[in-house]
Amino acid sequence: MARGFTVKARTNRSLSTEQKLNNFPSIHFIGIDNRLDRVSGFISMLKDFKISKVIPHIFKKYRHGDCDVRFFSPHYDRGYPQGHFGAFTSHLKVLYEWYNSTCESYIFVCEDDLSFETIEYWNFTWEEFFERLPEKWDIIQLCLLRYSGTMFNFFQPDIHFRNRCWCDWSAAAYLISRKHVKNLLDTYYNGKTFIYEYRGYDKDMRHDEFAAPSVETIICTNFSSETKIYTFPLFVEDLERGYNSTHWEIDFRDYSRNEILNWWQNTGKTMKLEKIFGYL
Repeated sequence: MARGFTVKARTNRSLSTEQKLNNFPSIHFIGIDNRLDRVSGFISMLKDFKISKVIPHIFKKYRHGDCDVRFFSPHYDRGYPQGHFGAFTSHLKVLYEWYNSTCESYIFVCEDDLSFETIEYWNFTWEEFFERLPEKWDIIQLCLLRYSGTMFNFFQPDIHFRNRCWCDWSAAAYLISRKHVKNLLDTYYNGKTFIYEYRGYDKDMRHDEFAAPSVETIICTNFSSETKIYTFPLFVEDLERGYNSTHWEIDFRDYSRNEILNWWQNTGKTMKLEKIFGYL
């Protein structure tokens, strides 16, 4: 070996994208019929990553009268955003269809603005990540939105896989177990009527904002103190495809995407799974 030559540690770039995504689950993604440009953009991205197990779920942009809903939440009376209402109904419909048409133990659900660009920086495979998940998990939130200046508040001392906090927003990508889907359907949607109210066991312990029926609050319902809900920003949103919802300010999404993507580019690319999962 030539003098002065240093062998660099192997990074994620030594793994091909195909290796990283081996055995990635079927992708159930949500879009709306007046933004088919987003749908086609998402499908095009998946083709670039050679992902073929894709199940699209395209919905109308919901208005109040489009489905049978029982409104209980006082937040709705104050003009709760329609963007959240449409997300709430579409996600539950996807879960209902999946639960009643398969026997699979879990499902991967995402929205059509999800980006896979962080995969370039993984130094592990999807299989390795999945094998590290805690036993009997209910939900794994895989994309994260937080208010400006607060992204890493609950990740100290390092970015890591952790229990989800009430104020960890985003339903852009998540894994959800069959058991938790059943609890959601038993509580919020029977195939005909939606119950638009957070009904977790901890409802009365929450500040109003964290009991409002946003889609991530409903999906991540704590049905008991034993519910296991975790978060790790494995992915980011693709802002170039634009927004379906007008609820979140653009700078809120920009900030969240930039913070997470910068972390992957500068730190995450060398962080081992032992450390990512080492704080549970």
